[in-house]
Amino acid sequence: MPRGTTELEPIGAKEIYALGQDQLEPLSQIIQAMNEHFGTDFTEDDKLCIREIEQRLSGNAALEASVRVNPPENARLTFNHVVNDLLQDMIDGHFKFYKQMTDDSEFAKTLLDLLFARYLAMSEQS
Repeated sequence: MPRGTTELEPIGAKEIYALGQDQLEPLSQIIQAMNEHFGTDFTEDDKLCIREIEQRLSGNAALEASVRVNPPENARLTFNHVVNDLLQDMIDGHFKFYKQMTDDSEFAKTLLDLLFARYLAMSEQS
């Protein structure tokens, strides 16, 4: 790195905002389906929240091990626990999303079903 004063980009969250079209489309479909079914008004920003959850899930070694050694119904218990922990960590930045998940159990179950199916599909590709 050359000497001098330059602005450094933060490490980490940048990839959340650099979604490819193939990743963005399924997330758009999830947001649209949830908005239509539950009358919510989630936006493009909420898509980033879901993507952040998915990225954190993909880096969770305990979840990966659970999916590898357990039948789907048992792995789902681990998945739900990990997602709940992630939501607690994200409460400050995504309160509206967190509130919808905690206030509406049908909404939470539907979204978790979609995310779990996507997680399993991605883990099979790895």
